[in-house]
Amino acid sequence: MNYKTCLIELNVEDIPAKQVRNISRQFYCNIVSELNKYQMKFSKINLFDTHRRIAVIIKKINTKLMTQTIEHRGPAIKYSFNDQGQIMQPALKWLKKFNITLTQIHRIHTEKGTWLSYKKIQKKKSIKDVLLNIIKYALKNIFIKKNMLWNNNNNIKFIRPIRKILILLQEQFIPFNLENLFTKKYLYGNIFTKFKKINIQNAEEYENILYKKGKVIAKYKIRKKKIQYQAKKIANTIQGKIYIHENLLEEITYLVEWPKIFLGKFKKKFLHIPKKIIIYVMEKIQKFIPIYYIHDNKFTNYFIIVANTHTKNYHQIILENERVLHARLFDISFFIEKDQKKTLQENFLLLKDIIFHEKLGNMLDKSYRLMKLITQIAKYTNTSLSCSIRAAYLSKCDLNTNMVYEFPELRGIIGKYYALKNGESKNIALSIQEQYKPKFSQDTLPSNTLSCTLALAEKIDTIVGLFLINYKPKKDKDPFFLRRLTIGIIRIIIEKKIDINLTHIIKYAILTYSHLYTNKNHQDEIMNFIKNRLYAWYKKKHNINIIKSIVACHKNNLLKINLILNTVLTFKENIHFKKLIFTYKRIFNLLKKNKICQKQDNINYQLIQNEKEKILFIITNNIHCILYHLIQHQKYSKILQLLFTLNQPINDFLDQNSIKYTKKNIQNNRIILLYNIQKIFLSFIDFMKL
Repeated sequence: MNYKTCLIELNVEDIPAKQVRNISRQFYCNIVSELNKYQMKFSKINLFDTHRRIAVIIKKINTKLMTQTIEHRGPAIKYSFNDQGQIMQPALKWLKKFNITLTQIHRIHTEKGTWLSYKKIQKKKSIKDVLLNIIKYALKNIFIKKNMLWNNNNNIKFIRPIRKILILLQEQFIPFNLENLFTKKYLYGNIFTKFKKINIQNAEEYENILYKKGKVIAKYKIRKKKIQYQAKKIANTIQGKIYIHENLLEEITYLVEWPKIFLGKFKKKFLHIPKKIIIYVMEKIQKFIPIYYIHDNKFTNYFIIVANTHTKNYHQIILENERVLHARLFDISFFIEKDQKKTLQENFLLLKDIIFHEKLGNMLDKSYRLMKLITQIAKYTNTSLSCSIRAAYLSKCDLNTNMVYEFPELRGIIGKYYALKNGESKNIALSIQEQYKPKFSQDTLPSNTLSCTLALAEKIDTIVGLFLINYKPKKDKDPFFLRRLTIGIIRIIIEKKIDINLTHIIKYAILTYSHLYTNKNHQDEIMNFIKNRLYAWYKKKHNINIIKSIVACHKNNLLKINLILNTVLTFKENIHFKKLIFTYKRIFNLLKKNKICQKQDNINYQLIQNEKEKILFIITNNIHCILYHLIQHQKYSKILQLLFTLNQPINDFLDQNSIKYTKKNIQNNRIILLYNIQKIFLSFIDFMKL
């Protein structure tokens, strides 16, 4: 029988839970890719992954290896033989490279021409050699930022040391040495089984034997469902419910191989601490799941513990976890009490001791820049100038508190809490918290205009400053997350409908860095960076050429770009729109061939020669009269419909008249007419890019 089940398991030291999914998926995809490369047929592959093991079971793999034909394409015929049929140097080098003669080659014909080709039949390899190659490739092509060489005797980099590899082909154990890493014919169970060896006889029994003898639920989805079900069940015993963020659930699921769910409790006296701070400590630090009451959705002093254990002494586990949380909350309570001995604004001048960037000064410098920049942005968001300046003034003051020093991720949240305690308005307090939003692609946006204003100022100041000192993103490296900050700016402007001249704001932000040498290219460089991020943001949903056609005419205003895009998407299949593209390209090509030294706006009515020219002039003039009003009120559908009315008159005029004329003044008059029509088109989009 040629069809067998193959098990490949890696035993590793603890992989960070947040990275298991990425690593295991890469390993899985690499295995599939190599199986296809070696033309090995299989029915399906199952993936098993925890923080201590990654395994695949390949079902019905064909162990009878086929001979593999590899085609090597050579140089084109025109570079291989001269007119006399003699072989040329490129072809000679190619023959020498593969150690072949002219009798072994053939020609292949494609749309782009004829090429030399050589087909090489690869000898059959043993299943052991193929599996060794597959595993080596799969491991070496896992891309992680922080790989390590854990052993001087091998060259395989991995995020954590690989302690054992197991390969079973049905009942057959496949022994080999992979870079001094030897395969072994046994399994390890859960860590609490103290590395007791588990014998396995058949690849098919992997999942079952790990469950029964190793106390390991190897499948991610089964562990996840068990945690969800048990957590909801336990919360219900106190009339509670849970909200588990998907990222937290994934992290907890990868932290355990044998999940056991317990109910924990902290003292009610700690409920005076802001809810968001307690939740942060629970979810981000302790990996607990908070519980809320069913009847009023209020936050409780109960929580869910998910432990990797198999013990009857669960009271001790609960007690230890409660003790850890109590210690954390006691420290937080102490820090809050200590911080509140002075007001938030008393920290302002102390910001000079906190570095923003060694080349860009301290956080006090940044605060002063934000106070200047926010006054310009507030003009576009119609936000109170005094509130904007006050929000910018207090925005970084929480960085000098004990709470933010201990828990940096709580910046903004702590600022809001202290601001309210100090009697600041709710809007100002909220803007301090929301200035960092959105923190990731699917994050919510700032909720009000003041928060949006401060968030834009914060992000723009950071981007401009880092561009001025040449700390720009390069390829896949973006240590200061400038791409993410830029997407945040784009989302705030577009989704919150802020009509803002971004070029003006960038220019002003550059001026606030007066101590740095700048040149005129920085503004264009930053705007181009924002433009490219806009393309990246849109291209998943829309044709990139449509985006480019709009950006070419409106690069300063992201809201305008989005509004015009919606109009174009509505009409792009309309027959009149398609005709408009043709009409514009006709005008563009004529103006390209017929240029005048000095472009003018005014047409000499006396030089109009016929009825078609007169009609076109009148329609163009009428559109000019109302165009500015429509642009100011963002009536882009109306503008496009006006452009539709130009289709017929333009083509009628061009069909019956030549631009070139014996009298130069008449010729120039017609060119000016076309030039004015082009300007009307470009007030909407550049149709040449469609």
